[in-house]
Amino acid sequence: MSIQSLKKDLHLPDKSKICSVVAIAAVSFSVSLPANASTLYNFQTIDFPGQTETAVSSINNSGQMVGTFTAGQSAFLFDGKKFTAFKPPGAGEVYIPGINDVGQIVGSFFDAEDIPRAYIKKGDTYKIINYPANPPAVTVGETGISDINNSGVAVGYYFDEDFKISRAFYLDTNTNTFTPITIPEATDRTYAWGNNELNQVVGSYRSDKGFYGYFLDQGEITKLEFPGSSLTAAYSVNDAGTIVGSFFRQETGRNLYGFVWNNGVFTEIKAPGSTQTFVSSINDSGEIAGYYFDTVGVKHGFVATKVPEPTTIFGSLLAFGVLLTNLVVKRKGNYSKLT
Repeated sequence: MSIQSLKKDLHLPDKSKICSVVAIAAVSFSVSLPANASTLYNFQTIDFPGQTETAVSSINNSGQMVGTFTAGQSAFLFDGKKFTAFKPPGAGEVYIPGINDVGQIVGSFFDAEDIPRAYIKKGDTYKIINYPANPPAVTVGETGISDINNSGVAVGYYFDEDFKISRAFYLDTNTNTFTPITIPEATDRTYAWGNNELNQVVGSYRSDKGFYGYFLDQGEITKLEFPGSSLTAAYSVNDAGTIVGSFFRQETGRNLYGFVWNNGVFTEIKAPGSTQTFVSSINDSGEIAGYYFDTVGVKHGFVATKVPEPTTIFGSLLAFGVLLTNLVVKRKGNYSKLT
């Protein structure tokens, strides 16, 4: 199945992310600065009650979260107080749901015949989505939808029937219009994992040189590669252009590490007490969400809020209640998914 190809590409532990045709006018490759600052976050663990594992895949501006539990047994919506499980009728395993601010949920699932499908959910109504089987010499084998903005523009990917080639797309759900997303450097793999209200897109692709994340903004592509990584994938972008994702560090193989990227600066994200951390989503408030593995290998969802950093001596006094007479700490505010 194509999700097996996806797992092979991105090393995901389970099957868990308008316009006219996009013309890529320019490609820019960012000079990524080393991660040199560790931003403090308050982490809150999100566990679906009574289940063995939980993964959060998206958080909207109201703080609503969607994700999956127990190896994709079901998807869920969490509003901060109540968990609600859901899955399309006839679905088996589900993976990578996303949510916007108007309550639309997108995602993918395997049907009763183990065929991969994509869906859009509004209330209790599901609409099944398939990429048109009309690209030259390509018959579609799978469609996946990863994210949707408030205007109803979704992003996703499809595989050919042999699951050897994947390509990314926009989908205007108001008109059911698909628009290809082209990454010139990509070879046989391109994915779109997240978009925002500005129709900026983040995702990942494979080239002859490796597997990288990308940021697509009005035809300009910024290549994203965490310093020292063997694979980088970008999963979500907010309206300020801050991006989150995950990577593998060369010396540790397939262990997952999360990151935040802002204006060319990467900051590594690690959940407290975790052995691996996957960051899948960021909202306009800067809250990040994803999942982590604890020391015995159990997967937990999380949401994390950045801790404001004091910028003056008086701020430090208020924050810590300690008289600092000889030391003023000034931080630059640098920000030091893959299931």
